[in-house]
Amino acid sequence: MNPPEGDDRKSLLVDYVLISISAVITVLLTVAVVTDSTKLWLALTSLGEESAYVVLSIAVLTLIDADAGVASLLAVIASGSLVIWLKEVFALPRPPEALWREPAEGYGFPSGHTQVSTSFWSLLSLKFRRVGLAVLSVAVVAAIATSRVGLHVHYVRDVLGGIAFGLLVGACVWALVVGPGRRFLMGSPVNRVALALPVLSVVVSVLSFWEGYAYGFDTSFKLGGLALSLLAYPLLAQRIRVLSHAPATVRVSGFIATTVVALVLTEASKLLAEAVGIWVYGPAYFFVGLTILVVAALTPSLILKRL
Repeated sequence: MNPPEGDDRKSLLVDYVLISISAVITVLLTVAVVTDSTKLWLALTSLGEESAYVVLSIAVLTLIDADAGVASLLAVIASGSLVIWLKEVFALPRPPEALWREPAEGYGFPSGHTQVSTSFWSLLSLKFRRVGLAVLSVAVVAAIATSRVGLHVHYVRDVLGGIAFGLLVGACVWALVVGPGRRFLMGSPVNRVALALPVLSVVVSVLSFWEGYAYGFDTSFKLGGLALSLLAYPLLAQRIRVLSHAPATVRVSGFIATTVVALVLTEASKLLAEAVGIWVYGPAYFFVGLTILVVAALTPSLILKRL
């Protein structure tokens, strides 16, 4: 048997790194289960927080594959919008509030953290078909789901429901957006279907506000604004794809620049929402999403001119 060469070695190395990260997460999860440490549960549940998926989506967009990065954002948006509606439809309660180890709101089923994380990681696993990524996806989702139960803000049924719905959304977005032969192309039927997802998110956002849902006011405004910003992706796609295929130094620079801008703007939107009202999250997150795309599109030309 011949030893692996070039790209095969790199591929194996990537899988080893991803599996090693999975092992660390699994060890932390095991320690959390044994010790029932609130700090560890909170650390694991943070893997399913908004900021984590902002950074992860930007990483995929700038470092690996532009279309997959936007598709991962679409999966988060679609799943996050759907879970707001599902909670109201099922209206199943959370565990007693006296048991909660962190603040929570709205109904319990399905678990939003679990569903959104499952959608994100299942889409990437289907897209890239790597053993290491599949192992990492299972480890992350398991850690987040277990942490929600460990923090006593969800029942087991809630996280199982989140996994089921999350898998469904992840598979649908993959099939419609980045499955075999799929690319974001202006005027194509696939592109029109993909861009229908932001419209769905906006509808849920309006419905959430109009019907006075018990959960997701701020989330629905954020998702709606971010969803609308992705309508600009087909116009910038070619430039952004240049970044995800540029030399490593250019890609890393693009990732850092885009992430810093995105995190600064999301924090600024929180301050603005506190001062003006949560409705401001809509236009603020539209600006955040649009800025992510523009910075990613401009980075290659700006950096390469200086090299």
